[in-house]
Amino acid sequence: MNPALKKGYWGAVILLCVFIMAGFPAPRIKKEVKRKFPKSLIKVEELRIKEEVPLEVIAKDRFFKALIRKGVAKKKGGARIEPRRAIPSYYYRPSIDPRVLSGMERRKTIRVTVFADDTDYSPPISDDDIEQTFEFASETLQSSTGWVYRVIDIQHGSYSALGSNASDYLQERSDGELELPDYIVFFAKDTDSLSYGGHTLGPFAFETVCNRAGSPYYPPGDVYGAVLDWHHLLGRCGYELEGDSYVHVSSTSSGGACRNQDGLECVFRYGEWQCPDLLEDPDFLPFLEDRRLFTAATINHELLHSFGPPGRSDTNHGCGPEVPPEIVELSAFNICGTTISSLSQASRSCAGDPRPPGLRCREDLECQSEQCYSFLPPSGRRTRSLCSQSCESDEDCSAVEFWRVSCLDREGSPVTEKGCYYE
Repeated sequence: MNPALKKGYWGAVILLCVFIMAGFPAPRIKKEVKRKFPKSLIKVEELRIKEEVPLEVIAKDRFFKALIRKGVAKKKGGARIEPRRAIPSYYYRPSIDPRVLSGMERRKTIRVTVFADDTDYSPPISDDDIEQTFEFASETLQSSTGWVYRVIDIQHGSYSALGSNASDYLQERSDGELELPDYIVFFAKDTDSLSYGGHTLGPFAFETVCNRAGSPYYPPGDVYGAVLDWHHLLGRCGYELEGDSYVHVSSTSSGGACRNQDGLECVFRYGEWQCPDLLEDPDFLPFLEDRRLFTAATINHELLHSFGPPGRSDTNHGCGPEVPPEIVELSAFNICGTTISSLSQASRSCAGDPRPPGLRCREDLECQSEQCYSFLPPSGRRTRSLCSQSCESDEDCSAVEFWRVSCLDREGSPVTEKGCYYE
């Protein structure tokens, strides 16, 4: 063989061997793993992958990077995916098989903007912790309702007027033709968030908003809101609230702490004084170990308050006696199944869409029925104007899920004229 050709031949062989050893296996393994574990079907707490996966695959694969952020994958010359602690079952009850949801994620996604008040928390809350918390929240919300979250923006700063901050933000996003959220979450300290872990805020009306998960109980297009305490003090034993922080003042429980058991000896664990009975509760313990799980459940809880009739007991945790057993069974996140059912069936609504019966109105054209009637509620409070319809008896009023409906006299009209009143 010609020496030049011989030299070129062996050079090509060596180059080919190096190329095969360095480059070919990774794409093959990556493709195999993705085929076996489609992202849309993952329930991380039940997942166990036995194969060793090269680091170069993990570095490029968003699926594995997400698992590493969740703390279920470890980089040690390869990755073995281990299941993390399951989220306590009493806080959510899966009503939808996640496999049924394949291909639905994009359509059933709630867009979220997060405001983190850096003056309330030291060190400031990291974006990674926020995103991972919403991943936890998505897992359980999807199991119960079919919906997931997508964080579209995270803002850091000092927020003293939360309602105004949210309204100004919506205006700025609209002016810049940027994607608008369906749900705004503030991580900030106030009396209610420090006492209970969180509370609802708003909702916020804005003329150009379309909400992907429109509630039948609020005007179309409204943006939901909540204020949550980050790393909420859960099993607090012997603490008193002074200003915007808790101070440990006693070695025993008092004042309704520890599930209304006074005199229990506080135990120092996880950097805080804990109620001993809660440390022995296998359902509650995961929330103490990783406070992000509690925050995730609270994110869902506060959202669901917007999916029940305002002012009703069944939107505040417990189901009323009139709620059917099959709906009670859907209850999750410490809130009645009526809200789970409403969110499961929610669809896109836009500001300006005709309003369904029961919603507040100012004129007939705002209503689907084109009838906006004023009523003096049975409680005797101030007059309310609602989208309604004419009636002579309760039987004439169309049933709207989970509203109580009755045929009442209309204000500003002869007593012979009645309308359907929803509460």
